[in-house]
Amino acid sequence: MNADSDDQKIVKDIVNKTVSRVCRRDNERNRQLQNRNEKKKSRNNVHNETSILKLSRQSNWLKKKTSHNVSFRVNENERLRKCYHNKYQNNTDFRNNEKARSNLHVRMKYHADSNVREKIKSHSKKDSFQKYHNDKIFCEKTKIQSRNNSFRKYHSNTTFRNKIKTKSKIHILNKYHDNSDFRNQLKTKSKIHVLNKYHNNLNFRNQYKAHSKKRVSKKYKSDPMIRMKTIERAMNWYRKNNTLMRQNSRRLYNQCKRILKKYNAIQNHKCIFKHRNLYMNNLNRFRQITKEGPDYVCISCRLALFRNQVIPFVEEKYIKQTMSDEIKKHIQSYFMYSSSRELKWICKSCSDKIKKRQMPSRA
Repeated sequence: MNADSDDQKIVKDIVNKTVSRVCRRDNERNRQLQNRNEKKKSRNNVHNETSILKLSRQSNWLKKKTSHNVSFRVNENERLRKCYHNKYQNNTDFRNNEKARSNLHVRMKYHADSNVREKIKSHSKKDSFQKYHNDKIFCEKTKIQSRNNSFRKYHSNTTFRNKIKTKSKIHILNKYHDNSDFRNQLKTKSKIHVLNKYHNNLNFRNQYKAHSKKRVSKKYKSDPMIRMKTIERAMNWYRKNNTLMRQNSRRLYNQCKRILKKYNAIQNHKCIFKHRNLYMNNLNRFRQITKEGPDYVCISCRLALFRNQVIPFVEEKYIKQTMSDEIKKHIQSYFMYSSSRELKWICKSCSDKIKKRQMPSRA
């Protein structure tokens, strides 16, 4: 037992020693790393200070030289412009950054300075105006774009739609009252439109007539001056038109009307009589035909028919001597002979078919 406990103590001592050694080494490493970082920072600070001093000296030197030497200033500006141009053309990141920077700068200036804003607006208006009048494609594009925008705005925005309607109404009213040609054109157009509607649309015509009658009757009943004028106009018209010639023509017209009525009545009577005679003749003919009844039996189809539907059967008409025996037998198969010596009959349809050497349709 004592030996085991001694071994455990030895192991513990070894472990403690190794742990302490590892910890010391870690601490030493961290300390060295901190020292290195501090040295780097100090070096960077010194380097930055020196670089700033250098840059300030260079800028002062450039300012002095550019202010005193004109040729150097021009050359330097050209060199810088070329460098900037090459960098802008070749480097996409630089180009995008420059564009974003310029846009931001212009936007800030536009919102901050009113003079700059007005200058930009006037410049853009001039450019667009020149482009609109010089470039046909741009002109057409702008027209289409403006139409589409106004169309969308008109259908989506109710306030804009109402504004446009009021503007158009005011514009048309002003034009109507100021321009006589436009007024006359509108009047003629409206008259033509009403006339076409009056002649084509029956409901509109009836409504228009009723409306005009109501309006005239209201005026006639309400205004005594209009009533007196209408009565006077009617009296004057009667005095002017009620002449001997007018009376004679009216009498002749009425006489012609009476004669035409009589003539039409006589013609109608004649037509009725004629049609009645035709009807009676056809009826009598039908009665004569159907007097005997369907007592005539066809030899081929064995149907009982009327006299006008059959003819006397004569065998020589259908079976001729020049025919072969097969054809004769074939035709004789259509006939159903009876032993009686009465007159035999055949219907017209069977007769026609057999003459054409065809099978009767009713057989």
